[in-house]
Amino acid sequence: MREFLLHRAAIYTTFQHLTGAGKARKDLVEKLELKAGDKILDIGCGPADILRYLPADVQYTGFDNNENYIRSAKKQFKNRGNFFCQEVGADLLKNTLVETNSFNVVLATGILHHLADDQAISLFELAKAMLIKGGKLVTLDGCFTKNQRLVAKFVLRLDRGKFVRTKQEYIKLAKYHFSGVKTEISDNALKIPYTLIIMECRSD
Repeated sequence: MREFLLHRAAIYTTFQHLTGAGKARKDLVEKLELKAGDKILDIGCGPADILRYLPADVQYTGFDNNENYIRSAKKQFKNRGNFFCQEVGADLLKNTLVETNSFNVVLATGILHHLADDQAISLFELAKAMLIKGGKLVTLDGCFTKNQRLVAKFVLRLDRGKFVRTKQEYIKLAKYHFSGVKTEISDNALKIPYTLIIMECRSD
């Protein structure tokens, strides 16, 4: 039932609002230090709710494998971005809406903890192929930590994503394709007990 409900864009957005995900997205955008004209690729963009917090002068492209989310993004944000429905995979390199080595920032928020290791490694590979030299991939996911509050660990185990990892495990996957990886852990980004990890991976 939960999967069915959250598959619907309006319910997903409402749930995200109730948990405080909007503020977490806003805080994340501030960390991106975007400049006018920057090109952003959002992997697994959902209904593209992050566009509420992005500057109007950036070029946004988002994709997701959920047609309901993409339909909602197109209806709500219209010409503020390019939106298309597609799985994360090698076929993305053939998509005419994206061009390799052309994006300043690639986002993957709330995605890695839904992917098995081989799928996550493929995501890092694709992200690197899309970035300009010096560009960055930024990810945001649930994370297990030492001395974590039991309630936070419990909530993480209830997450739809079945691959919540430790910081070291996320970094290990990123380093298959990125040598420079920075991380930040937050225990109070959401309104619910939940631990988040932000990773910034630079393309050299």
